[in-house]
Amino acid sequence: MERAFRLGLAVMLVGVMQLAARAADPIDRLRTHITQAMTEARGRMGVAIKHLESGTEIVVNADEKFPMASTFKLPVLVTLYDRAKKGQVKWDETVDVGVHDQHLGSGDLSYLYDVPGVKLSLHNVANLMMMVSDNSGADICLTRAGADNVNALMSSLGAGDIHVDRPTQELILDYQGRDTARLKGMTLAEIQKAAPPSSETTQANAPQANAIDARFARDEKFAADSRDQATPKEDAMTEFTLGMNTCFAVKRWPEPEEWARIIAEDFGLKSVQFSFDLMDPRAGSGVVASYIDHTRIECARYGLSIHSTFTGFLPFMNNLLLHPEPAFRDDAKAWFKAAIEVTARMKVSMTGGYFGALSMKDVSDANRRQERMDGWLDGLRELAQEACTGCGGSGERRAPRAVGRLRVSSARAGARRWSSTATRTSSAMISRPAASCGGCARRAISRCLFRFWRGA
Repeated sequence: MERAFRLGLAVMLVGVMQLAARAADPIDRLRTHITQAMTEARGRMGVAIKHLESGTEIVVNADEKFPMASTFKLPVLVTLYDRAKKGQVKWDETVDVGVHDQHLGSGDLSYLYDVPGVKLSLHNVANLMMMVSDNSGADICLTRAGADNVNALMSSLGAGDIHVDRPTQELILDYQGRDTARLKGMTLAEIQKAAPPSSETTQANAPQANAIDARFARDEKFAADSRDQATPKEDAMTEFTLGMNTCFAVKRWPEPEEWARIIAEDFGLKSVQFSFDLMDPRAGSGVVASYIDHTRIECARYGLSIHSTFTGFLPFMNNLLLHPEPAFRDDAKAWFKAAIEVTARMKVSMTGGYFGALSMKDVSDANRRQERMDGWLDGLRELAQEACTGCGGSGERRAPRAVGRLRVSSARAGARRWSSTATRTSSAMISRPAASCGGCARRAISRCLFRFWRGA
């Protein structure tokens, strides 16, 4: 009896030790589960997972190439933004969508519009490409971006394994085993009337098991094509920072030690955007200095990095740089300059948020609207210059306000329009170059985010 008890205890101890060993290495367990699941699938699989806070990665066949399908649309969008920044395309240029632009596959352009078609801005076409994965819109955008430009840009960004070669029209026809060279220039109606490929007819009449085998054979043939492929792990395209801003803390947790603890411990995040709802940048110098010191101490304590500062929602209630009255616009500029100053004192590289809203009177009058928008751009340029005060063109940051440089020449081209509100509101981000504001734009990559909401 005693021997049996000892044996049972030994088994229990061994079992506990094995469970503890397994629990101590959850990454290996997850990798094992993924590998096992992959063996049960018919076909090749690649997996790349990254835990954002710790940087821990699990990769399986991560450097093997796979067909991209609709994920190719993201590199196309990135290239369009790059070309717009260089002045090679304009977001507000008109695109005539005719019958030859309506292509196979997903989306709305091919099925919602009849002859003679529809006119859309390039930005709206890009919206359709990204929001509903519209294939017709994607092919229009790819034509504007240029496949060679897409691949060159991806290579320059360190994502050379991403390669875009064909529009979706050709990609789908190739996948279906159709005569792509003959059909790709036809209208959608003509393609649909054309006789289906023999492989599809055979597959339709074959027993179910044979039909599945035929489908997999077609998949394998398509996957073997080296065009339009990418690897699961492309650092330049998959790495991003997950964080949150401090708007949630307004009135409830204004103390830096409280909101820093919540972000770090309750949400497990390491990146935070500081909202000026917690501290008015034009408050007394002693108040501002005290809160800045308190914030930096608590962020360091909880391992938080302040990514940027944000105007917050209180300025959103005002017209700011688009106010009809000049005195109010000047006051708004003074507020933003104070925000830039505080951002630099916090040793943060970016500030942004809401920069203005048009009144109904200005929205309704084309001349007044144009005057306001021109003034808005001038105001942003002045703020950008304020952020670079002390540079002197030398590329060295000599002033505490050297937050960055804002390019505003193509602000309207990047406008995104919605018809859900009565006025147009604009926002922007001013960023500091990573190493210098050097010359100021020659050696620095500055980013500017604009959004507009426009009433019907």
